[in-house]
Amino acid sequence: MNLEKSISAAFCALGLAILPAVQAQADDHVVVGPGTSIGTCTIASVGTDNHGNLVALTAGHCMRVPHEGVSVGGRQVGNFAAWSSTWPSELFREDAQLDYAVIKLDPKVVTPTNLTPEGHRVDRITPYPDPRQLLCKYGQVTEHTCGKVLERDRNAVRSWQLVFPGDSGGPAYVGSALVGIASSINLLRVWAPVQFTGIGGVLADLAAQGGVGAGFTPIR
Repeated sequence: MNLEKSISAAFCALGLAILPAVQAQADDHVVVGPGTSIGTCTIASVGTDNHGNLVALTAGHCMRVPHEGVSVGGRQVGNFAAWSSTWPSELFREDAQLDYAVIKLDPKVVTPTNLTPEGHRVDRITPYPDPRQLLCKYGQVTEHTCGKVLERDRNAVRSWQLVFPGDSGGPAYVGSALVGIASSINLLRVWAPVQFTGIGGVLADLAAQGGVGAGFTPIR
């Protein structure tokens, strides 16, 4: 088992101890948006697709089995309905290039938002951030932290900032624009260890598949 696999396994194991938080409205709908906890992981963004579905994006390694249910605060809000075209290859499990999955949300249960729990708006998409831009992320554990964009390798965006188990799947953003999904830490790249899956590659992969999530647009 290589170092990156060991780190990913440790993140998943530690994440199990994290209790999900839930927001609810008076009508008993669950508020779901960027930064919402789904147990061991975090949601990146909520929006709609070309088919009119209400959907959310998160990291692919957060999905243990296809089509499993997804809960917020113990209440089921939807199920995994689409994922990377490379899942479940061994390469995908340790690769930030296409580490994503799509949750089809139940609109009878969910009220969508484009605000993180600390009130930062994530309501548009920028596929590729410029080098040295300030890249921020929100994860349910370390919350809002920022660091410079240090490098981009194909669809993986790399930075250096505080990320911890449970933050996987959270949004990476420049201003109010979603640029990626928190994926993993690779300590072999000490100069830029935090890896995000670029939203550009995610959207292209979803478009090629043409199913749930294709044409994803964040809630405005």
